[in-house]
Amino acid sequence: MSSKVVLQKHGTHNTYVQKHTRDDASIGVGVDNFIPWYILQYMQTTVIFKTDKKLKVSAQETAKRMGIPFSAVMNRLVKEFVERKVITFDERPSLKPTPYLARILRQQEKDLKSGKNFEVFNSVEEAFADLV
Repeated sequence: MSSKVVLQKHGTHNTYVQKHTRDDASIGVGVDNFIPWYILQYMQTTVIFKTDKKLKVSAQETAKRMGIPFSAVMNRLVKEFVERKVITFDERPSLKPTPYLARILRQQEKDLKSGKNFEVFNSVEEAFADLV
């Protein structure tokens, strides 16, 4: 048995009905399956993916507060990904140093205050000469 979806024009308002059929026998038309022509005219494709429910709701609420349709947010993110070939997985980069780096920075601050392990040079040439 093969199954297909057929769009049939409905009435005079350029509205289409999505009709599910199996072997040319209608198996149902849902109430929410009326698709206005203007939507079909501009519709390109649908992307379905899984995500955490709380994240989805939070993103939708944020978009709503900003007055932006959620689909516009998703389209912009996909377009930016394609154009820039870059994706950021962190909302804000973490600026907290690792414990190792924090220890080194604390030691450097102590050395700077005590004048230890630091030299002052009057020119770049002097600094390079000190390296060799």
